[in-house]
Amino acid sequence: MKKKIGIVTLHAVTNYGGILQSYAMQTVLERLDFDVEKIEHSMWPKQLSIWQKITRYPYRWFIKRVLRQDDVEINAEQLQYNKKKARYYNRATFTMQFVEKHIKRSNIFSYSELNSNDYYALVVGSDQIWRPQYVRNVGMDIRDVYLQFAKSWNVKRIAYAASFGKDVCEYTPDEIKDCGELLKKFDAVSVRESSGIEICKLLGRNDACRMIDPTLLLSKEDYCNLVPQDYTENEGDLLCYVLDKTTDITMVIDYVAREKDLVPFEVIAHKNVKSKGSKDYYQPPVEKWLKGFMDAKFVITDSFHACVFAIIFGKPFVVIANPDRGVARYQTLLDMTGLSDRLLYDFDKQKIDAILQTPFSPNMSKIEEEKIRAMAYLRNQLMKERNN
Repeated sequence: MKKKIGIVTLHAVTNYGGILQSYAMQTVLERLDFDVEKIEHSMWPKQLSIWQKITRYPYRWFIKRVLRQDDVEINAEQLQYNKKKARYYNRATFTMQFVEKHIKRSNIFSYSELNSNDYYALVVGSDQIWRPQYVRNVGMDIRDVYLQFAKSWNVKRIAYAASFGKDVCEYTPDEIKDCGELLKKFDAVSVRESSGIEICKLLGRNDACRMIDPTLLLSKEDYCNLVPQDYTENEGDLLCYVLDKTTDITMVIDYVAREKDLVPFEVIAHKNVKSKGSKDYYQPPVEKWLKGFMDAKFVITDSFHACVFAIIFGKPFVVIANPDRGVARYQTLLDMTGLSDRLLYDFDKQKIDAILQTPFSPNMSKIEEEKIRAMAYLRNQLMKERNN
């Protein structure tokens, strides 16, 4: 029987990078001959049982009679919550089809549901799994992603390309203390950005190393094989995958389209569209996003993983820095591949002209070296005898 590995990473059903890094991590570990599943912690509270609904009555009485909060307020809050949850999963209608088909998951509402004897190893990563804001956004505690729930388990603990998202530590003093204690129990620690090594030192772990994002461990052919051969082509050749549109980004898109004589197209749901009757309401399928890179002649983005896939598919790109989502994640990737000049902070005509006139030549030999190093890291750490 194959040994079982549980992957602990962020909940992702509409984020292409989050979905594909989970798929890549699972695929790589399966190719090392392990049974693999993503431990999917629900970002929504569990539905109440009949007993919980009965015992909830005294609570509601206290809220209404003692705190003088009207039932209308309580019901309005619950209604708003239900609408938010429904909208979240409605938007994910098509991306969830990929998740359900390709990613093996163990869906839980609490880590207490897990059995310690089920796992040989737990792998934390990748993506911004150690960024507190993102962890809280999916209903988890930052200590969860340092394996607090498995503190007493006899299990291997490995961090693979875990990301803090930014080049500074955003933890509270208590979180630094608690996460540092938990990090000491890890058999091996690797981070995605060079700056993450320094943050690990702050947490008391001095042996952290840098590893490439798991999506880079698979080949272009691996991703092309996920897209049916008869898949409809996109109506354009300038892929614009932008998470947070700004005036500068719009100016960059218009300028590149004009200078390169390209037709812009998007593969993303529109945040301002609220009607389920509109096709722009739904996040397009993962396969369509991948097809976007296959069809594109040029890519404009503010997304880390769009940079990754532009490199994988050999498509020239520019990336506009998105400080709110973190810039450190771009810098390590671009420095490694010799593409640092493709990072913009605003609309800079002179710099864009230089990019458009420079042949696109990422350092693929460096990526191949990093792949070999990453696979050796995973193989060596997983094949070692488990520490007791």
